[in-house]
Amino acid sequence: MGKWLDGRLQELGATHFQPSGFADDGVGLEIVVDPWLASIWGALRSELGLVDQPSGVQGSAATGNGCDASAEVASSVADLKLESVDSKKPAGSGANGGNVETSLDQNGAASSGKADVVEGCEPQGQQARSDTSGSADNMPLVCSTPAAVDPSVDNAEKVSVELTHKERLHQPSPALAEVAISPPSCPAPFLQLEWREDVKGDTDYPDMPFADSPICTVPVTSSRLLTSQGSVKTTFEVTADLSSTSLTYQPGDSFGVICHNRPAEVDTVLDRIGLSAKADCCVQANVRADTKKKAANVPVYCRGVRTVRFLLSRCMDIRTVPKKLFLRALAEITADATEKRRLLELSSKEGAAEYQTFIREASLGLVDLLEVFRSCRPTLECLLEHCPRLLPRPYSAACSQRCRPTQMSFALNLAYLPSAVCPDSNVQRSGLCSHWLYNITASLRSPITTPPPPCTDRQASGSSDCSESPQPCIELFHRKATSFRLPDDITTPIIMVGPGTGVAPFVGFLQERHHRMQEDAAQAMGEAWLFYGCRQRELDYLYRSELEACTANGTLTRLSVAVSREENTPKSYVQDDIISLSVDVGRLVVEKSAVIYVCGDAKNMSKDVAAAFGSVLARHHQTTDAEGQAMVMQLRKECRYLEDVWA
Repeated sequence: MGKWLDGRLQELGATHFQPSGFADDGVGLEIVVDPWLASIWGALRSELGLVDQPSGVQGSAATGNGCDASAEVASSVADLKLESVDSKKPAGSGANGGNVETSLDQNGAASSGKADVVEGCEPQGQQARSDTSGSADNMPLVCSTPAAVDPSVDNAEKVSVELTHKERLHQPSPALAEVAISPPSCPAPFLQLEWREDVKGDTDYPDMPFADSPICTVPVTSSRLLTSQGSVKTTFEVTADLSSTSLTYQPGDSFGVICHNRPAEVDTVLDRIGLSAKADCCVQANVRADTKKKAANVPVYCRGVRTVRFLLSRCMDIRTVPKKLFLRALAEITADATEKRRLLELSSKEGAAEYQTFIREASLGLVDLLEVFRSCRPTLECLLEHCPRLLPRPYSAACSQRCRPTQMSFALNLAYLPSAVCPDSNVQRSGLCSHWLYNITASLRSPITTPPPPCTDRQASGSSDCSESPQPCIELFHRKATSFRLPDDITTPIIMVGPGTGVAPFVGFLQERHHRMQEDAAQAMGEAWLFYGCRQRELDYLYRSELEACTANGTLTRLSVAVSREENTPKSYVQDDIISLSVDVGRLVVEKSAVIYVCGDAKNMSKDVAAAFGSVLARHHQTTDAEGQAMVMQLRKECRYLEDVWA
């Protein structure tokens, strides 16, 4: 919501006077929020043209006493109402005092309170007493240092060199050995299980996010490789038969594909929670009558009577990065003192950098966590309370239903990630959905001309029940339609930008245009440009024959292919080609009201492409790049600059 609101304000013409900060309880307040709050008053003074305060005053907001700064700003702008931080707080309280810990509960609500006194932790002593100026009850906590860890600097350097990533994740940090840590309050448990032997487990899925249709089980009729041997990525297309369903779609629409957790990973979790023997028994989760959690509810995706295996296989995401509150809850059910200490460190404010390095950046999941912390034995209730929903994977339709009434195709890359526990090694983890789809459709790709890169993930061969049938089946649903569709007026020019698999929806666009051309040959069509990008034409030029055929028959007016890794060819990206053709692109956008479509990577490509179009418009109007970017914002508001991007 925060990122959406920030983007929406920019679309409406707002500009930042300070960069936005985004955080959740996983990132932690200390990484983003605290530094943002520390700099906000100075940014406000600069924006409002106020006189700088003497040294020591400007930073008061960061120490919990921002009343002077807020009073000054509020007195200068009557309409700007800022609440002053309570100046009566004792020194050391608040954000930097260490005796108050702010955390987020399961619903995202903030809660404040004294850090829990947990086993193995005790007040730091006289030094803490002098630092906090508070009572002993409000002192920060320090956990006793395990005997195996020497907190000296020299030893810390030695450990960082000699130990593997997995070992450094497992052992308490020497840098935090004698530091007062403040783990968040342990989340109050709110679920209890009722074993149900009287009924059969429900196998229906609850309502899926963004679903615009029921979930349908459909057979896969074909699969083909879109890349050649030697390509860095393996890309393939899957075609499903929709004839037994009432599903309808238009080019630009997307479908959600249901995937399941791998059986081997589910078995690992079942073994650790001690329910292997009861994996196929039915259970129902209910809210505990004695819970202290406010507005406690059973997660919607875990409601009803389910088998334990169904919950772990299809409902919960056991690969997602655990948030700090989850680590804090796991620490309570970890028997080994050293492992418990480490989990407390990773969940604490002081361990934020280590959490970022060992958990978030390594994409550590529950299975990885249980592999490292062997004495941690969570309950099923704990997992239900903290594991998020296993989400379906969205894929854009790469065809037009007008041309192929009973079929729907989509393209995807085989995903690989570094090993969470050994990111510095050659061990890789395979993507959950992409490898499952690749495995169950292997028999349809005959002969296989491009084997996928070798994967050393021990669970890579796991698959769901669909793979057992002679013809593979998948479960999918139509996602709610967006504005990412062709203009109703076929005379409107379109500019499509889609490197890599971002070209998939545009294949559907072109099929639709060709069908309309055949229906009414006398009707003039607007121009259609496509900016496509790949690494090497001979290896990963996706849908090459289709795109070249569309160019030959006039469906595609202009095809521009940027290559970034071809020998004896200058490196080029789609944004470079857009700028190189700025005169013609500007003419299409400004004089002929072309609609721009961008599909692909949101991290870099979409931003670079938006900047390129801003430069094109600035050149066309002979104005500044800033004005050009404002024009792109205006195009967004008019639904003439449309994006279908993913992280």
